[in-house]
Order: sequence, then structure tokens, then C-alpha cells
Amino acid sequence: MSHAVVRSWWSQTNRYNGTAVLILTLLLLFLRCAPFLPFSSVPMEATPEQIVEAISNNLDHLQDLEAKVAIHIDASDIQETAVAKVLFRQPDWLKIEIKGPLGVTVANVQMQGDTIRVYYPLSKILLQGRPTAEHFELMTGIQIDVSDFRSLLAGQGGVTRNVLNDVVDVQVEGREYVFSHMYYGRRQKHWIDGKKLLITRSEFYDDQDQLDVRHIYRHYEEFDSVQLPTKIHIEKVRERYRVGMTLKEGAVNKGLAKDRFRLNIPSDVERIELSH
Repeated sequence: MSHAVVRSWWSQTNRYNGTAVLILTLLLLFLRCAPFLPFSSVPMEATPEQIVEAISNNLDHLQDLEAKVAIHIDASDIQETAVAKVLFRQPDWLKIEIKGPLGVTVANVQMQGDTIRVYYPLSKILLQGRPTAEHFELMTGIQIDVSDFRSLLAGQGGVTRNVLNDVVDVQVEGREYVFSHMYYGRRQKHWIDGKKLLITRSEFYDDQDQLDVRHIYRHYEEFDSVQLPTKIHIEKVRERYRVGMTLKEGAVNKGLAKDRFRLNIPSDVERIELSH
């Protein structure tokens, strides 16, 4: 399918679809080299290894999640609020139902493995394909990398155990550690609470080392031994594009059954297959 065909289809869909896709994108949105250089002049109580291990362990404990998330989008041409019902199960089961301000379901998304399906019940359109940056651009008009959904909800940013090989700087600012590393030639920078070892802010830079995306994580709460931020703010710095997400309800590690992730699609929908 060509960009021109998809954009023509996109322009003819209703406003609810545009809003829903933006929400889905930003929920799924968002996240991710130089040897490790320790700075002996920095009075650190926790080592980089301890910081990374604490953040990674928190994410490891998140096996499944059922949540209700309030979302506010502030973009150049739209300001909308919605509520998303989110189901997640390790390793890659994901289902999201988006309801508009009137409580009407405007979109459903299902992702498993290397396939994502987005269904719009109001217009009976189903899009499906591989969850790549190119396909997200076709679906939404916005080019993003598809990141680990758990990382976003857990406030992990781009910090995983393997970043220790790519750390370029570790400093202390006030009561926070500032942790910088490279990811495929692009810099990432994370502010980490010095006491709880939880990420409070992440910044992601482009290949010209210009700030591209900022995440802010606030008000962590414990859910079955997992620390989750209950407020997440996402900003695309060079655009007027901001999203706020508030975790209203959360149930962690309750053993979600696979059949709860089923996406019920009527037989008379228009199916759009996004080619590889």
C-alpha cells in the first residue's frame, strides 16, 4: 500500500479514528555505543551496576497487568481526552480498548509477537501488519519506533542490563543520578532517584545529538512488589505534541488468561493489510 493511498484513506476517516490512533501510538509509544567510563570524583553511593540492576529487577517482576489509564493529548491540531483499558501479559500479549469522552469505544488494538491489529468499530476498518516504525507512520502519519510497552508503564525508559557496556557518563545532580549511554549511535539520558533508584526523567536524542523526546515519570506506587509511575508525561520536543497519562487503576500479576486478549472482529469489516 502506498503512502498516498493510506493518507487518502486517512483523510476520509472520522475525527474519532484520528484521536484513537494518536492515543494508541503514544501508548505503544516511545523508547530506547563508547565504553563505560567511571568518574572517581563523583560521590556515588550506588554503582552503575547497582542502579541498572535495581531498574531491571523492577521490570522483571511485571508479569502481567490490567490497568485503566486516563489520557490527555495536546497536539498542534487536537486536544482530546480518553480512557484506555490495558491488558498486558509476558512476553508480548497486549490489548488496548480506547473509549472517547462519551464512553464509546473508538478503537481496539491487539499486539502479539510480530503482528499488530488496529480495529475501528465506528467505521469498521481493520489495519494489520508488522509493528514497525514504517507501519506506524502509515497508520498514524507519525514515524516512531515501536518500544517495549512494559518499559513505558514501568518508567524504565531505555535502561536495561546491557547498557552497562555503552555508558558514557554518570554524574550526580542534587539527589539524583544522571546516567547517559548510547543506543545505536544515539544518546539517551536518565535522571534516577538516588534513594529509590527509580527513573524520574528520560531524554532521547537524535543522530544529530538534538533532543527529540522527553519522558517524565512521577508518583510511583507499589503494585504487588512492582513500582509503577502513576503519572507519565511524554513530549516530542520539536513539535507541539504532548501526552499525559494517569494510571487510575492497576492490578499486577493476577494471571491473565490468554482468551482475554482475543479481538472480536465482525466479518464485514474493511481489511487493510500493511505489506512488509
